[in-house]
Amino acid sequence: MNSTKSLRALDSNTESIVVKIDQKEDYTFNKLDVSRFVNLKSLVVGDSTCNYLSGFNVNGMQQLETIRIGINSLRCKSYGSCTFSVKKCSSLKEIMIEQYSCQSHKSVIIEDNPSLEAIGIGLFYYDSHNFPGTSFELKSLFLALTMMNRLTQIEITGYWWRCDESLSSSCI
Repeated sequence: MNSTKSLRALDSNTESIVVKIDQKEDYTFNKLDVSRFVNLKSLVVGDSTCNYLSGFNVNGMQQLETIRIGINSLRCKSYGSCTFSVKKCSSLKEIMIEQYSCQSHKSVIIEDNPSLEAIGIGLFYYDSHNFPGTSFELKSLFLALTMMNRLTQIEITGYWWRCDESLSSSCI
């Protein structure tokens, strides 16, 4: 899919969407709404695209299994103005975000995705500039359990130098 027109033309039963907005239209493409695709299993945002969105919100997509964000994408209109939110996607297994993406977001909320197994943000051993200075929340709906998810992989790269004295000599 390379334009808002082609997104609107897609059948609502589409199972996989690859977004690659060409640069001529990218600056006018400010909302990526996939909520009408009830059978969507895979959402891919290509490299260097969707850099003028007002936010990235994927909520209540029951069939969605994977979200992949390419290099240098989802950078927002202005610094600190966007929210990255993925909530209540019961089949979601992985979220992968490549380097230099999501640089202007004010918050990240990944909440109530009980099947989530893998989160990858950035490129290992490099400062990937993903979500700099951003509030990051990973929550489960159930208060009695800290996390219901059975994460098999979590990889968040970059310069994360914060020590918490209450965890003895642990540094994050």
